[in-house]
Amino acid sequence: MLTIIDLEFNQAFDFGNGNAEPNPNCRFEIIQIGAVKVNENYKVVDKFNVYIKPTLYPRIHPYVEKIMQVGRVSHNEIEMELDRMMLTEDYHDPLRYLTAKHIQPKMEYAEVIAPFFKDVTAEQIYKALKGMVFYHKLFLAPTSGKRKALFLGMKAVGKYDSLHDIVMSVKPDPLCQKYCKVLKRQYSGAVPLAASLIVQYQKKLFQDTPLPERFHETFGAGEEWEKLRL
Repeated sequence: MLTIIDLEFNQAFDFGNGNAEPNPNCRFEIIQIGAVKVNENYKVVDKFNVYIKPTLYPRIHPYVEKIMQVGRVSHNEIEMELDRMMLTEDYHDPLRYLTAKHIQPKMEYAEVIAPFFKDVTAEQIYKALKGMVFYHKLFLAPTSGKRKALFLGMKAVGKYDSLHDIVMSVKPDPLCQKYCKVLKRQYSGAVPLAASLIVQYQKKLFQDTPLPERFHETFGAGEEWEKLRL
């Protein structure tokens, strides 16, 4: 038997809070440990994966905007290639796997979600959930025939340039592969951070403790994205 181990790391970054300098005793912090056990024929017999909550460098980087500008790739291309990487790592066929299968369009779920959005009704949420599943299925194109039909339709309505990257390409884009590894590393650090934020949100709901500053950040790239190093 042979066990192969893979480690993912996070590192210091200047978020404008004075914490840009790396810790001299630990410049890179382990945020994920993955391992596979193989037999004498190199067949996988067991897998292990664990995320580790970062304490030295808990923040993630706003990389996507920088990647789009430097790499000259679209947001859809980056998302598509990141999806391909993560699906492939989980032994799924990216051309055939429906990534929206976890979405269950039910009115009872919509009624739970709606109160979190101002002036949005449960009916609108229900319609949005149905739409997400519908469009994921629409753009899932495992066969060349469906791919050609989708691309012809996009060209017919003048939307090919903005929509064709929604359809998973047959082969990976080499321009995105390096950036996807960077994003995967940041994603690994974001998982324990998200878990921590959920706990803090629960404390706000049940104990009325103040929310940390992290909750006030948006999904935008931020003002300092041009200074990022890739």
